[in-house]
Amino acid sequence: MKFCLIISCNPSSNLSYTALKFAKSVIKLNHQISTLFFLSDGVYHSLKSNNKEDIFWHDWLKLMAINKIKLLTCSSANIKRGINIDNTSSYIKIAGLGELIIAMQESQRVIKF
Repeated sequence: MKFCLIISCNPSSNLSYTALKFAKSVIKLNHQISTLFFLSDGVYHSLKSNNKEDIFWHDWLKLMAINKIKLLTCSSANIKRGINIDNTSSYIKIAGLGELIIAMQESQRVIKF
């Protein structure tokens, strides 16, 4: 089964950890996550982390690299929150809602956290 995950919660939220656990479980069950889309306050996940102890962020990157998951962040949500594109991780692509709609259409399940 193919999933699209939408993360709209702040990185400090418990839902962020739940989303990561869910993603790991989906992959462990041999399903696929095609896209991880950061929306609303979820765009804060896309900021570069210089903290080597930020295990949470490194877990997302590791999951993405091993499983070839597209990481997208909402362009308008970034602008609304004053996030400069230069401050986002190079692993994340700036995208619009149109790309989210395409990802949703290509997936069998869409889960929002």
